[in-house]
Amino acid sequence: MSISQAQKLSQTFEIPIEKIIIDIWAELTPKVDKQKYIQILTACIAFGWDKTDGKITKTKLAKLAYLIDFGWYYNHLDSLTWLEYRRIAQWPVPDLFFSIIDSLQWDWVINLEVKWSAQMIQNNESPSTNLLSSEEIAFIKEVCQK
Repeated sequence: MSISQAQKLSQTFEIPIEKIIIDIWAELTPKVDKQKYIQILTACIAFGWDKTDGKITKTKLAKLAYLIDFGWYYNHLDSLTWLEYRRIAQWPVPDLFFSIIDSLQWDWVINLEVKWSAQMIQNNESPSTNLLSSEEIAFIKEVCQK
C-alpha cells in the first residue's frame, strides 16, 4: 500500500494514518515464539553440555543459540526464532535470552551455579521439544556437537 492509499483510507474511515501504518506493520512483522526459543535453549543445554559435569556455561549457551539461529537462516532463508539481536562484547545476544534464563531458573527448569567467573547451567528436567520439528532438533544436535 502506498502512502497516498493509506491517506485515502485514513480520510475515508476517519482513522489516524499512524494507526493504519502501525496495524499493517504489526500484521507483517513475524512474531517471536517465546516457548519455541525456550525449547531451543533447553535442547542446547541437553546437547551441548560438558561431558565431565553435565553443565554448560551461560556464554556457550548464548553462542550455541545464536549459531543455531544464524545457521538455520543461512540454510533455509527463514528465521527459526525471529529474535532481534543486540551486540554485546562477547557475542550477539537477544534481550529475551537474559529474561528467559532468569525465568527458567526461577521456575526450577534449569539450575544456574556460579563457578569462579563462569555461570554454569544444567537442565533440572528433560527438555520439551514438542514445538520443534525433527529437522530442527537434528540441526540443534549437530551444531551443539560441533
